[in-house]
Amino acid sequence: MRKGHAECQAAADFAELLSATGCRLSEANQLRWQDVDPERERLLIHGAKGRATSSNSAIRYLPFTAPLAALLARLRKPESKPTDPICTVRECRGTMQRACVGLGLPRKLDHHDLRHAFATRAIARGIPIPIVSDWLGHKDGGALLLKTYRHEQPEVSREWAQKMNEDAPAIPVGGAGATGSQDHN
Repeated sequence: MRKGHAECQAAADFAELLSATGCRLSEANQLRWQDVDPERERLLIHGAKGRATSSNSAIRYLPFTAPLAALLARLRKPESKPTDPICTVRECRGTMQRACVGLGLPRKLDHHDLRHAFATRAIARGIPIPIVSDWLGHKDGGALLLKTYRHEQPEVSREWAQKMNEDAPAIPVGGAGATGSQDHN
């Protein structure tokens, strides 16, 4: 049985929310309209262990990006209550997998791939690893991100190498003071 257009659109909205926030599936399912703070332009995300209580501070704030703000504005209905979930579906795996098959992709995507896409985009845009780590709710300061996303693009590496050249004195290779072919480890 095929899903109707409304269900597919709701699943697409959920996928967009995952991709725009980097939330884990369980975190996205906990999001309510009361977690949206338009004045401070941020979204309160409750950690994977559940909604925060006075003894559980597993919360973080994600600043709005333009795509996230646009998505939230589109999804919010006048009748939305603060305790209503932001998305009306709790998963989108089937819809994503059908889309992958329809597009002829060699691999089917899942929810966690959207979290990886968020992290990859943030890192590729030069957002510091500790910031991305905080946005994702990692408590290790970025160690996992460095391990997972070390596949830095060569052009980015060259840009950073250029920064090393700024205000650096020119040192001739094999020039004055060179002592031959000694190996200086």
